[in-house]
Amino acid sequence: MISSPFSSSFSVCCKQHIVSLERDSGGFGFTLRGGYHNNPQKSRALTVTQIRPGGSADREGSIQVGDRIVAINEYNVAHFTLSEASMFLQQCGHEANFTVEYDMSVIDTIKNATGPLLVEIGRVPGTSLGLGLSQTSHQGKWCLSIDGIDPMSLADRCGALHVGDLIRSIEGTSVEHMSIAEATQLLKCSLDEVVTLEILPAKIVEQHTSRDIISRRGIKSNLVSY
Repeated sequence: MISSPFSSSFSVCCKQHIVSLERDSGGFGFTLRGGYHNNPQKSRALTVTQIRPGGSADREGSIQVGDRIVAINEYNVAHFTLSEASMFLQQCGHEANFTVEYDMSVIDTIKNATGPLLVEIGRVPGTSLGLGLSQTSHQGKWCLSIDGIDPMSLADRCGALHVGDLIRSIEGTSVEHMSIAEATQLLKCSLDEVVTLEILPAKIVEQHTSRDIISRRGIKSNLVSY
């Protein structure tokens, strides 16, 4: 969820990522539904409908209910029936690579932003957002910068966060005097089902940086000519 003066309309795009899972006593730890049918109107993508708690997929953490399996060990399974997919999985070895298609939101508000935004991300308390953080200075203040987003993570799927965004506050607490370790701990230990971040989108940061560079060049030019 985005809070801003603009409309929060969004669309959805599909992304793919390869997930490696090890087989355990319960298989790979997820249940599929759908599959190819002779009647095109009844054909459905092989869709994950359940993640077994404590199973391989649950421990790895990337796959979520609603994701689609499009390939197994690089073998396209788009035309597999559900029973064919089940048999194929049984024949896989101890480890298998799954090409997973998942949805990512594309939020118009981000494109129209002219200043800071409040981003609310729903999650199970304690679940990682999948963010990589670094410290940087912006307009004379220390901020946390997003320098990496894990594929298929909550941060990736929500579509509101991007590499280069600055985080100004977490749960209403300014990060100006906060270390990366402290920020990570705050995100991890929050018991709220919704995490609220105040961000400055990367495109706004770039605009500010460009203006600062132009301003410094102007000062230098004046000093030389004077």
